[in-house]
Order: sequence, then C-alpha cells, then structure tokens
Amino acid sequence: MLLTRSVVAAVAVVVGLALPAAAHTAGTCAPTGVERCETWWSVVASSATTGPERSDQFTSEVLSNGNAVFLVAKDVALNSDDPYASTAGALVEARSSSTGAVLWRVQRRERAYLSPHAAALSHDGTRIYVTGGAYDNFPVSAKDSRVFTTAYDTATGRELWSASWDARPDAVDNGNYLVVAPDDREVYVAGVTTGGAGDLDYVTLGYDTGTGQQLWSQVYGGPRAGGSDAPFGIAVNPDGSLLYVTGWSDGTVEYDADYGTVAYALTHASSAAPGRSGQHRQDGRGQLPASATTAWVARYDGVGLNKSDRANAIAVDPDGSRVYVTGDSYAGKGGGDYDYATVAYDGRSGQQLWQSRFSGGRGAFNAATTVVATAGRVLVSGQASAPSSDDGNDATTVAYDAATGRQSWTASVAPVRHDDYARGLTTSPDGGTAYLVTSDIPLVRYTSLSRLSAVAYDVRTGAVRWRSELDAGVGNALRGAAVAAAGGSVVVAGDITRSADPLKGPAQDVYDVLLAAFPAA
Repeated sequence: MLLTRSVVAAVAVVVGLALPAAAHTAGTCAPTGVERCETWWSVVASSATTGPERSDQFTSEVLSNGNAVFLVAKDVALNSDDPYASTAGALVEARSSSTGAVLWRVQRRERAYLSPHAAALSHDGTRIYVTGGAYDNFPVSAKDSRVFTTAYDTATGRELWSASWDARPDAVDNGNYLVVAPDDREVYVAGVTTGGAGDLDYVTLGYDTGTGQQLWSQVYGGPRAGGSDAPFGIAVNPDGSLLYVTGWSDGTVEYDADYGTVAYALTHASSAAPGRSGQHRQDGRGQLPASATTAWVARYDGVGLNKSDRANAIAVDPDGSRVYVTGDSYAGKGGGDYDYATVAYDGRSGQQLWQSRFSGGRGAFNAATTVVATAGRVLVSGQASAPSSDDGNDATTVAYDAATGRQSWTASVAPVRHDDYARGLTTSPDGGTAYLVTSDIPLVRYTSLSRLSAVAYDVRTGAVRWRSELDAGVGNALRGAAVAAAGGSVVVAGDITRSADPLKGPAQDVYDVLLAAFPAA
C-alpha cells in the first residue's frame, strides 16, 4: 500500500507542537504540571590519566535490566600537548536502578584507541555485550581498525570473552550495531569493512555467546563496485530465524544512495545456554553448523532522480511479520529538501508493504534517526523543520499504524528558537509508553550550549504523559544521547560539554556523562 503525502496529511492527528521550556539543573527540580523530577542523578567522570592527558567521557549506550543501569562510554585520554597522540578505551559501569550507587566499573584498553559504538543486554539480563572499533592510532591518523566485541557479566563486571575481526590489516573495520538472539545463544554485530577496491561494505558477524567463537560472517557490497555501503541498524525477528541489517548503500549512479536492507536466514549452532558451549543440537547427522545465508535484499530509492536516500534505523514488529526501515529521503523539491521516509517490508519475503513520508513544517531537511515498533504502532523520531524558520528544527515523533502505514499522530519537542534533535527512543516493557531523549540547542551563532529533554508519550494517542528538561548549569551544554526503560524507571544519559578551551591543559574537566533516572509511571 502506497500512501501519498496528501493522504497522510489528511489523516494525521497533531497532538503536540511544543513543550514549554522549564529546564532545571539536575538536583534542583521543582515539579509543575506534567514536569517529572529525577529520582537520582550522577556525573560520570574518570581520572585515570597522567601528565598532559585529560580524561573525557562520551556516551555510547545506556541500558537497564530492571535491577541495574549500565553505561557504556568512550573514555578518552586527551593529550593536550599533541591531540593526535590521544588514546581511548571503553568504560562500562553498572549502577543501582533505585539509588544510582556504583555497583562496578571496568575500563578496557585495546590497541591505541578503543571506541565503543553499541551495546546490548542478553534477554535474561545476565550479560552485556559491547562492540566498536579498535584503532592502531588516533582515528584521524590510524592505518587500521578492527571490529571488537566483548562480553561482561552484569552481576560483577567480569569480562567473559572478547573477539576481534580484521578483514584487512591496513584499512577500516568497525563494529557499529549489535543485537542478541531471542534465545540468548548468539549475538550479532553489524559494522563497516573496507572492500578489495577500497570501497566500504556492510559486514555482519555471528558469535556464540558462551565462548565468543565466531560462527559466521557476511559482507554486503551493494550494486556498485567501489561504492560506499554503511550499516545503520540491525534487528532480529522474534523466532530467531531471520536477521536484518539496513543502512546507506550506493546505487548504480554516483552520489545516489539508497536504503539497502539485507535479510539473513539463520541456522543456529547450539541449543546450550550461555556458558555451556559444546552442547550442540543434533539433527541425526552430527552437529548442525551455524550459518547465515541471504534470504532477500530490498532497496528503497524514494522519489528516484538519482538522489540520496539514507536508512538510519530498523525495527521488527513484535510478531515478526513486518520490518520497518526509516531515515531521510530526497523530496524532489530542492537541493536541501528531505523527508522522513518509513518503509515496511514483509519480514519473510522482503516485499514492500507500504511507505509513508513526512515533510515537517516547512519541508527542507527532515531526517528520522530512530524507530520502534510496538502495540500496533510504528514510531519514528528525528529532526524535522519547524513551522517557522525562526525556530530551526524540532525533535518530532511520528506514529504510524503498523499494518497500513497510515499516520496516526505527531508530537514535537519544540522550545522557541531552538534546534532540537531526537537522540534516543525506546518503549516501556508493556509497549504502551514511548520515551524520547533529545538535544535542544538555542539558535545563537557559534554556541555550544544545549540542554536535554526527556519525554514520555502515550503510544496510542501521542499524549504527553510526562516530561523533564535538564541543563548542566550555567555556561555548560548537556546533549541528550541515550535512553533506557526497565523495572519501573527510565534512565537517560547525556554528554556534558564544559565552557572551556579543549586544549588549555589537563586540569580541565571538559567532557563528562550525566546519568539521570525518572519514575516510568
């Protein structure tokens, strides 16, 4: 079913155009109306540096299993004398969901510069998996990077295993996205790898969660030799039989990117629980080897015209019947005009079922950056042009009927004279509430100031259930980065940027992470 923009406009319900500004610094909240105060908050910093090095932290992911909150961050030792000599590692920290007290912290170093990009919890909450890139030097001057994937015990922080994948020792290989199989026996990583012609391709890897043994790898290079193809999302269907990877994929014409979505049919290696590798399922012919074979490939070219269409996120319907891909797609009106474009595919065959486009308040550049599927709805959030050019962009969420693609409601975080960007979107365990974290930047030239908004929406109606706006104090910026919900609480992570010259010396405290927890209900 194809929905035109005019049909979408006729059926849309706009439930929220602006959330009034009432920002407070963490720990100083005075609730008014639907304003929600944090139950606890904490600044995450590290001091494991010496000499000219300064310690800075940047959020990669925040997760929760109900009992604990897990932060994964890039832990940078900035060399203020020679920034290209800076190093970095992965910081993984667990905190009590109820109090924010630190339960454990681990700092992993690998090669010169370790950059964690994504993390996921096992479904039973006992393990956390982290993936990213391990560089042989500061990334700007590095000659090689490897995909790294590490597993930790969530109770103790003990490292269980670490795996590395390096297709070429002289080029880029990075892990960017990660998802765990429904039965917790395998974990899948999607990343970017350098092809033989110097182009970039998707790489997808499967690992045994008990041992870290690599089970298989698949590379997708798109239709054009020498093109650039980079994944921006990974998802697995509920029965574990199909794995989906999407991203930006060069078309046959130069400068024409398409949504490129690949589905892999999975054959599993083990029926043993994590940590009990060696017990393999039998089919009468010995051990059944793990494999992933291409089931289908779907490409979305938007309005055509050899213009850019870039997939930024993917989600699977709770029943596995449909796969949803969203991103930004050229709108055909002018060089800078892009829509949110959301496409639904049949999960088994890859047949396109519907597409729906959203053009914001004035057209211009609109980009959906995250998507969730729940309770008969598909929700996409991103940046959308505000109705007035004086208000820049809004962090706009659009809800669609999952079966038809018909637009149900829209809602925006839109304080006056701010640029607002959606950074993370998740849902409550029952699927009834969506939680969004945004960055809100004032329209002041050359400013680095910003604040973080956390908003809870009713999935069915788009009504705001609660909201909170945090800043980082006078002269500091707080950019939203990630959100997680479990166990009756919602936790957001944001990056604090202090108002300081980054190269003035190691005594500064310029970049930290702020964690804040809110009651979910």
